[in-house]
Amino acid sequence: MQTDDLVIEDVPIDAIRRNGRLRPTDPEKVEQIADSIAKIGLLHPLILSSDRYLLAGNHRYDALKLLNQSTARCSILPYPHDSPEAELYALDENLMRSDLTVLEQAEYLLRRERVLAQMGRRAKRGDNRNSRPDTVTGLETTASLAKEAGLSPRSLNRRLQIARNLTDEQRAIVHGTPLANEQKELLEIARI
Repeated sequence: MQTDDLVIEDVPIDAIRRNGRLRPTDPEKVEQIADSIAKIGLLHPLILSSDRYLLAGNHRYDALKLLNQSTARCSILPYPHDSPEAELYALDENLMRSDLTVLEQAEYLLRRERVLAQMGRRAKRGDNRNSRPDTVTGLETTASLAKEAGLSPRSLNRRLQIARNLTDEQRAIVHGTPLANEQKELLEIARI
């Protein structure tokens, strides 16, 4: 998601709020990022909603706290934290991460698809007939979603199938295990 309305400013660390939707941080990664920030500074600002909730940069935030920094360089979106636009921005930011497991990516992709549908931006079957490109219709197609995620449409559909068909209990059991990164096995469980 892209916006031209970003405001960049230094925000007091204590003024930044969390809403519990962010992934938990890895203490080892926080230390690595803190070392980097101490040496070369913060290269990528935190991303906040207009009401100062942290949308992206949870590890960087914890690293700044570890370094006892009083302010953080932030990109501030023009949307409140509970808006679909802010959620979509946070989802897109996290989908760009290279360390998501297959299960995490599946969950993010499904949530992204649902937010786009809520915003009226998700193409439905048949919306893209007569070879109208999604850039003309303005709707997100499966092909465009897959391209943005760096996946083939088939892989995207498999990830969505995993996210749709696994129960909350199954997901909780799988998270944090090697199985969370095994698409074939997750698909087999999802098909049961």
